[in-house]
Amino acid sequence: MTDDHSPSAVILAAGYASRMGRFKPLLELGGRTALDRVVSLYRSLGVADIHVVTGFRADDIRAALGQAPVRIVHNPDHDSGMFSSVLAGVGDLPDACPAFFVHPVDIPLVRPYTVKRLLAALTETPAAVIYPCVGDERGHPP
Repeated sequence: MTDDHSPSAVILAAGYASRMGRFKPLLELGGRTALDRVVSLYRSLGVADIHVVTGFRADDIRAALGQAPVRIVHNPDHDSGMFSSVLAGVGDLPDACPAFFVHPVDIPLVRPYTVKRLLAALTETPAAVIYPCVGDERGHPP
């Protein structure tokens, strides 16, 4: 699904959205779901290896993705929090993966420019983690 030089994306869609009261991945925003917006962002920028981590309502996520060219990774331990989903997604990445994005599905309005700058920074910056920043505030996706 990816070549040895292309980064991957891990999209976290396993949570309950209990504070929101509605299931965030499938909320519509501008005629598209949050999940579709995040997956489409990476696809449009040439990130072909996309891993969507499911947990709560996994069947609904799977159905919403339909035939989308993504890998679905189920996190049976999603009750223990977001970090368990990060681990599940990262654990599913190919051994040769040079870098990856971690993107919570409930942040669907990341601009393509942000991801383009992060992709460029992969070759410019020797840091282990690269964050987009506004001022001194870190943002998403790392």
